[in-house]
Amino acid sequence: RLAQTKFTKVFSSPSGRALETAQIITNGEAIVKDERLMEIMLGEWQGKTEEEIWENDPLLFAQYWQHPNEYDNPYGESFQNVIDRLRAFLAELTLTTSGNVLVVTHGVALRAIYSICRILPVHQFWNGAPDIEGTSLTILTYESQRFQIVKEACTAHCQ
Repeated sequence: RLAQTKFTKVFSSPSGRALETAQIITNGEAIVKDERLMEIMLGEWQGKTEEEIWENDPLLFAQYWQHPNEYDNPYGESFQNVIDRLRAFLAELTLTTSGNVLVVTHGVALRAIYSICRILPVHQFWNGAPDIEGTSLTILTYESQRFQIVKEACTAHCQ
């Protein structure tokens, strides 16, 4: 789907799976690793199944999915933290980069970008996007000092 697209710059989360995806898409072009593109830090939840988390911390788990504005993981990040770091990334991007830019990131980070584009409050975090599948494609434009979503969570290239 992106084979004919020339990118002026490529950014990726330093996570192994994101970097691998960026390398496949770009055929070895230089990739800038940026920590701000990492997935939400879940602290003690990292590596656990949803069932394990639910059993050990049902209140916090419910806040994560049903009341994201109240979710405050003492060992991880809040949704507001993720939105703030992605907002900083996008602001820097507008000042330092032009042309087609590839950004490879993760589901919650991408939802944070959707929230920024749609100017959604944190309590609507899960309402601001369709389901995001791995390797889905989202295209943004930047015009009139604002990011706009042109294509979101497209998986047509996977079929």
